[in-house]
Parts: sequence; C-alpha cells; structure tokens
Amino acid sequence: MRVSGQTIALVGLVLGMGLVGPALAQRRDSFGLGAPRSAGTGGATRWGEGCQIALFAPESGGRSATDKPTLFWYGSPAGTEPINLTLILRDEDSNTAQRVFQVAGTVAAKGTYRFDLPTALQPGKTQRWDVRGAGAGCPQGQVVATMAIRHEPNEVLNRAIAAVRTDLEKARIYARALYWYDALAAYERAIAANPTNAEIRQERRALLGEGLKEGDKEMSPPKLEDILNTVDRAPASVFAATPPLR
Repeated sequence: MRVSGQTIALVGLVLGMGLVGPALAQRRDSFGLGAPRSAGTGGATRWGEGCQIALFAPESGGRSATDKPTLFWYGSPAGTEPINLTLILRDEDSNTAQRVFQVAGTVAAKGTYRFDLPTALQPGKTQRWDVRGAGAGCPQGQVVATMAIRHEPNEVLNRAIAAVRTDLEKARIYARALYWYDALAAYERAIAANPTNAEIRQERRALLGEGLKEGDKEMSPPKLEDILNTVDRAPASVFAATPPLR
C-alpha cells in the first residue's frame, strides 16, 4: 500500500509518528480491537449450505473515526431463495445488550452489500452489530454473524484527513492509522470515482484480505478468494432496508 509515494506492506502497517496520540498508539498492531469475542456471539462469518454471510471487518471488530460509519458484508444465497436479513445495532458487545435499532431487508443475489448507520455510535464504547438470517438455509430467527465496532474520535487524524483532497489519499491515511471502517468506505468511494484504476483495487483487495483473515477461523483461503473476487466484480449494493425501529 502506498503512502506518500512509498509502498508499505499492509501486514506491517504501524501508526505514523504524530498521526495519533500516544494513548492510541499503545499496543496497536492490527485493524482488530484485540478483545476475544464472547461465547455464543456467532463470529464474523456464517458458511452453511445456503446461508453464506461474511461481515467485512476483523474477527475481533474494528474501529471508526466517524460516528456513523458504513457497514459492508458479503452474502450468497443458495438457488433462487433470498436470505431475509435483519441487521441489529446494540449498545454493547454482548448477546444481552440493548438494541439501539433494527432494520430488515433481503440479500437476493450473491454480492457485497453496504449500509450507512443512521444512528451515531457512542464515542469510546465498543458496540456490536448482529445479523440474523432466515430462508436460503439460514437458521430461522437466529443471529448468524456478529461484529464489534468502536467509535474512536481522533482530532489529529481528522486534521490529516482534512488536509488531503482525494478519497484514495483518505483511504491510505485511515488504513495507516488502522481505522478499518473508514479505510474500507474511502476505498469504495475512490473506486467509484476511478473504476478502471487497478492500483486502487489492488490496495482495497490487500486491505480486505488482511482484515477478513485476521483471527477468523472460518475464513479459509478458498472462501476468502471467492469473497475478494466478488468484491472486485461490482460495487457494493445499498442494502434496501425498512426504516429503523427505534
């Protein structure tokens, strides 16, 4: 991944001097939050006969500099039956945490999907988004995949972002600072603006490859390759959800 004209291996990314404060720099060496998932959370992927869901974030969750980040995931229903998908945001990373909002929609075809959070995350608090599935082999009404998310405001990072002009520059800064959700969204925008730029696609593929295999035992090489190829083929579809239930 190139930052300021130099190629930096994604696995070896570390926080730049002066980009974030010492408190954030301590013991941060990956995109994930580092905390083990609690028992029964379901993990980031569900790979059944028909219910194939992969949430786009490291297994231990990811951080966002913005309070309303964009969530991305992969879905692949079997046959012609769609996956009826419900997305839930909770106020903590726990099975029993209070629901902040809930939306529902369908995953009718194999592809990647995106959803802009309509409700602001709480700064400095680890929350969780759950995905329930029904139909197409998904267990009726059960949570099939979960992901932790934490909003970590960073004024120094915000100033660095404000100082650049393009989404590609922003994506590289977010990736270098290990802000997963912001980096992925910025790369999506950069590709939309430059759909034939192979370099941008390669950088996003490296980002996704590193994040999705980070600690996810279900993410085998063939599954990862299938997801990455699907991402490359077409932009993420906007998840057509019903209005949030407050």
